Amino acid sequence: MRALAELPERPREVLRSISIEGKPPHEVAARLQVSIRTVEGDLKLALSHCAECLGHALTRRLGGPRPRS
Repeated sequence: MRALAELPERPREVLRSISIEGKPPHEVAARLQVSIRTVEGDLKLALSHCAECLGHALTRRLGGPRPRS
């Protein structure tokens, strides 16, 4: 809870919407009126921050960029 509270509002909302509510990134981007790239950056920031606070290392995924819809 502390890690989430330390996040800026938009990255916290992106993390909640995608990871908890299961919303697709394009839907979150439209609701927040930002680009999908911004949503992806906010999600990365939020996940990195939470992982650091919990003492976990993030695993980078392989395979290049995700296809855009």
